[in-house]
Amino acid sequence: MQLEPKFTDLMEGLTARRLSNNFAHIRIHYTADPLKRGDWNKKASVFYGGMESPNWRREQEIDYNAYSGQRIWPYLSNLHDMQYDMDKWTVYRVIDQGIRHPTVSLWVGINKKKDRHIFREYYATGRSVAENCRNILNIDRGEKIAGNWIDPATKKRNEINLTSIAQIYAENGIPCEFADNSFVGYDTVGQMLLSTLARKSLDGMQVPYIDSLGASKEQKTMLADKPALTFDLRFTPKCWVQMQGLRWRQSKVDSTQKAQSETAVDVFDDGPDCVRYACQSYLGFRDTSTKNLTILDIMRLHQEQRDRQGIAEKRLRRAYA
Repeated sequence: MQLEPKFTDLMEGLTARRLSNNFAHIRIHYTADPLKRGDWNKKASVFYGGMESPNWRREQEIDYNAYSGQRIWPYLSNLHDMQYDMDKWTVYRVIDQGIRHPTVSLWVGINKKKDRHIFREYYATGRSVAENCRNILNIDRGEKIAGNWIDPATKKRNEINLTSIAQIYAENGIPCEFADNSFVGYDTVGQMLLSTLARKSLDGMQVPYIDSLGASKEQKTMLADKPALTFDLRFTPKCWVQMQGLRWRQSKVDSTQKAQSETAVDVFDDGPDCVRYACQSYLGFRDTSTKNLTILDIMRLHQEQRDRQGIAEKRLRRAYA
């Protein structure tokens, strides 16, 4: 097939061109599928945040510059501000260790639905790990902390004393698991934010963003079935400002000729990084409801605790071996 350097339409939804290295570059749009024509895009785009959202344009419209300079979560609003009694939530700390940037710790609650609720923050710059640990522990308000998650970059060892930052945290009273910091976490956060809005819309509230999508009740229900993400803005003001302002990097290359790096702007992203870790990592819910225990129940719980301690010790030895 003779192809030109510019894209040529081969059929509906299918275009192709010849690259300078003689490879054929073929773009397949969703309209190449007869089942995805008509108003299919209006219905399907609801789960991406609408047809104008960068996510939809990038994933479905093959718009290579869709992310460039755009807000990552444009639907973030005061409707995500909630206050809960944390007694029925399992609480974790999520930490992003900073050197040139601030060190951030967020207190995150998780319930049976796997919803995340960010209800407290700690920001500090120019302090040692030991001092940060003391401050973080002092900020606790009696919650039983189920675990700590931290940026996996902290597993890197110091070249002088071969000690990792994660090990220093453990030595100062905050043993940590390594969080999942994969790129897909940005989408996970977005889905959770949309779930919050969908639930409020189903409850009869006016939610302009959801209303603008023209979502049906069934679509709202599908969005609402996913875990939600909320914030207590009384105690998370810095994280909230960073979440609202976080953007994708501006593209500086010809994206039709060279792949561009799709990353967030590396400024004021410390809090959002923690939120991403909290939403993408596995945080388990622990039921704290009371019940009458038999002697066998107590013995079983003690054995499970010993097993968990043994696993934690083995994991620690592997991590710092």
